[in-house]
Amino acid sequence: MNQSNDFPYPEWQIPAQGVFLETDPAKLHEKIQSAEIKIFERLRQIQRSSDGYHEQNAINRALSLIRTIRLERLGTQRRGKTSGRLGGIMPQNEWRALYRHAVLETDFGQLLERAIKGERVYITRHEAPKAVLISVDDFQALSAYATTKLDSLSGEFDALLARMQAPGARAAMKAAFDASPEQLGTAAVEAAGDRD
Repeated sequence: MNQSNDFPYPEWQIPAQGVFLETDPAKLHEKIQSAEIKIFERLRQIQRSSDGYHEQNAINRALSLIRTIRLERLGTQRRGKTSGRLGGIMPQNEWRALYRHAVLETDFGQLLERAIKGERVYITRHEAPKAVLISVDDFQALSAYATTKLDSLSGEFDALLARMQAPGARAAMKAAFDASPEQLGTAAVEAAGDRD
């Protein structure tokens, strides 16, 4: 089986998998540097791409895992080992700016276009949905539906209240409250028989 068939983005996912599977701390630091370089090279390539949304989400998850592994297995954060440079190649502020542009700014325009076309775009924090980006048309339709539904329920309630205020309904309610348990049971059985 070809290893790259298991990964939609093999150029950086295979090095990232090497980080996830590495158990030797001496080799782990080097594998983290190699995977991060591949990831940020790929971010540079797709930062202006309109179809990189899913890959950028995968990159977010991979970088989060790599950050956790670095902290838990090596006990360091990025700048502790790299002296402010990514693998000694890319300055810290440059990769942060690249990452912010590639993931946040580029994606927002794409996300906005998807919402305008009628797709509901879920915005997550820590992999839990926190908000939904929708078009103005969808928002207005949802707002109108809520108003219509509330108006409909208010109308139904008003009609039910009016029926309960009618002279015959008042007498029936008084009789029900004055009835014995046996009389209520008999009435319930008769009502159930009428429905069949």
